[in-house]
Amino acid sequence: MPSPPSEPEPPNEEEPHPWTYELGTRLSGSQAAYSNWQEGGVSAISVSALLDGEAQRTTHSLTQLYQARFRVGFINQEEEPFRKSEDVIRLQMALRYLGDDFFERFNPTFASVLRTQFAKGFNFSSDPFPDSDREPPVLVSDFLAPAFFTQSLGLTYDPASWYTLRFGGATKQTIVRNEDLRVLYDVPENNLLRFEAGAEVNNILDVRIMENVRWRSTLNIFLSFNEVETPPDVTWENTVSMRINDWLSTELEFVALYNENVTDAIQIKEVLSVGITFNLI
Repeated sequence: MPSPPSEPEPPNEEEPHPWTYELGTRLSGSQAAYSNWQEGGVSAISVSALLDGEAQRTTHSLTQLYQARFRVGFINQEEEPFRKSEDVIRLQMALRYLGDDFFERFNPTFASVLRTQFAKGFNFSSDPFPDSDREPPVLVSDFLAPAFFTQSLGLTYDPASWYTLRFGGATKQTIVRNEDLRVLYDVPENNLLRFEAGAEVNNILDVRIMENVRWRSTLNIFLSFNEVETPPDVTWENTVSMRINDWLSTELEFVALYNENVTDAIQIKEVLSVGITFNLI
């Protein structure tokens, strides 16, 4: 007897709520050389590398977002050794519950951010240590020295596709692995970290100014209940990126920090770079 026809295999079911991934890198550099140049100038070489990644998944009741940013850069002028010009490690995650009624508009959210750097950093102009008279360059930072680690539990409100507000209670740890550097970041000499509890407000803008120009801005304000008499810690990060074509792009980064435990001055960083960009995923 002929064998009965075999039943077709069921089609592979796709994951109903798949992950989405983004991963990109950019390599930038500049070079200037002078020989018998009467108008003056300093020969210099600078190089930098950036790696940005994001993973996101949204189900009926939960949105998961994980982001990572790694950036390093070095500069060499004349006969000086290479010095660090950029150094960023930034890891963050957010879990948002998508509920009904009130929680449909205001989503309960747990978020966490870690910010530190890879390599040693030096102050080449002065000695910032109190009661010290060291000759520059003076070591002022290292891997996980400092590192700023925050965790928040609150609500997220996004009234528009380009604006997101998150607010709630938060804790913050200032970690300094190198014992010699703790005095610079107001961490007790015998402790690995300084712990603070308070409230946090986080504002995120993501605006496409033109078809190939994008502005991303994050304003984070942390008010410590441990030190209510001092101003809150403020971190304002801005990035304007312009994609010239599929592989060439330029980016302007502006960062302003205020943390009275570190310094009573506003810290400012500005970086303008043009480089080759690759979308890995």
